[in-house]
Amino acid sequence: MKTIEVIIMNAFARDSGGGNPAAIVTNADGLTNPEKQAISKKLGLSETAFVSHSSVADYKLEFFTPTKQIAHCGHATIAAFSYLRESGVIKKDILTNETTDGLREIRFINGRAFMEQKSPAFSYPSDADAETILRSVNIKSDDLPVGTRPVIVNTGNSFLLIEVRSERALMHAKPHLDLISRVSEAYGLIGFYMFYRDSSGSSHATTRMFAPLYGIEEEAATVMAAGPL
Repeated sequence: MKTIEVIIMNAFARDSGGGNPAAIVTNADGLTNPEKQAISKKLGLSETAFVSHSSVADYKLEFFTPTKQIAHCGHATIAAFSYLRESGVIKKDILTNETTDGLREIRFINGRAFMEQKSPAFSYPSDADAETILRSVNIKSDDLPVGTRPVIVNTGNSFLLIEVRSERALMHAKPHLDLISRVSEAYGLIGFYMFYRDSSGSSHATTRMFAPLYGIEEEAATVMAAGPL
């Protein structure tokens, strides 16, 4: 039986609190995809990053949710490279990361890790699906800012961004996971990313993310949607 060392690190912690936990397996060269999937399912976190050697980059990262492989995961990328840096494995400030759809640059600036995303591509769901989308998060058209509609954005993964006009609408949204999964499957989405433009001064936006198609009912933070937002 193999013994697998797993590190759990909270990405985007603030003042040493909060953040989004990611699991990291730093030596994944000998693992098969079914083994990676089994490990991710057993851990039960939203994503597990598997780090292995690459012939075309400094490192290769693969990501698995509890139910399937995912092309990119921002918080797990940041967590993995931050851990490797803090452990003394990484010495330089600019690296390349091999992903399932190409290379991405990683930079360390003042000790903090930053990751590259592709330029965003935008599209819109059909009018016929608009009502289903609203019902899937238990909101009405009046909850959307005037003149706006949900938009699909892709920077490596696709998300449906839904802006609401009040923090109350965001906080009281109730996801219907089966409907979100149905729409996500139809449009090739990771999930839905709801947001409210925060004018309090402490932040630019307050967000929620639902990705039941990938076994994630709700996630604390997601770079792959926050970046294009």
